[in-house]
Amino acid sequence: MKSKSKVLLDFTIKNNMKQKGTPKTGGRKKGTPNRTTQEMKDLLKDFISSNLDQLQSDFESLEPYKRFEALDKMMKYVLPTRSDVKQEFFDKQQITIFEIPKDNRS
Repeated sequence: MKSKSKVLLDFTIKNNMKQKGTPKTGGRKKGTPNRTTQEMKDLLKDFISSNLDQLQSDFESLEPYKRFEALDKMMKYVLPTRSDVKQEFFDKQQITIFEIPKDNRS
């Protein structure tokens, strides 16, 4: 009897699995913003707007290096992050560099 239930269980699991290439069903539609995230952004924006004078005063009271650290941390939310760009100019070609002695230069 155990073998029959095992086979039935395997069959059930296989039938419930999403087949490759089937469209997404349920959940949020693509591009729909997360409501909770938007609510938090709005709350933070309102807090900053209503406390701008105090925040400015607190910022000015910091030591210069702490001010720089604070600005550095905030910049990543305002400016796009730059990434390293690696570019190969030669497609695996061997380059030979010759040194010309100073007395042979014209």
